Amino acid sequence: MKILCYLSFIVVLFTGCAAQIQNQKKPLSALNAYYKNSAQRISYVSKHSNLSPAIKQAITEGKIINGMDKSTIQDLFGPPEKKHILENGLMEIWFYNNSHFAFLFNKYNKLIKFFPPKSLEL
Repeated sequence: MKILCYLSFIVVLFTGCAAQIQNQKKPLSALNAYYKNSAQRISYVSKHSNLSPAIKQAITEGKIINGMDKSTIQDLFGPPEKKHILENGLMEIWFYNNSHFAFLFNKYNKLIKFFPPKSLEL
């Protein structure tokens, strides 16, 4: 009988924890924040067959990943508000949303670092 009581208690305990986890707000990626309509992201991917499978999947899921190129970022977010090219010309940084987030590109125009907005949960 004690075992049955303990098992019931554990089931209730874990069920309550699982319900709490499900009710928590899902974190947003920057792309989801700017392209909230997943149909728009899917449409973009279908029109750009030259994208790698990993980049297509990331865009579809609303994520930013290294390896995206400048043209893809500009298509998704529009032209940057500010650009800065490092003195040696090996890197370029694009600033958006009053400098709250940025993209760092290498000399091959590929994304190497994304600095997400502080206001989004990532």
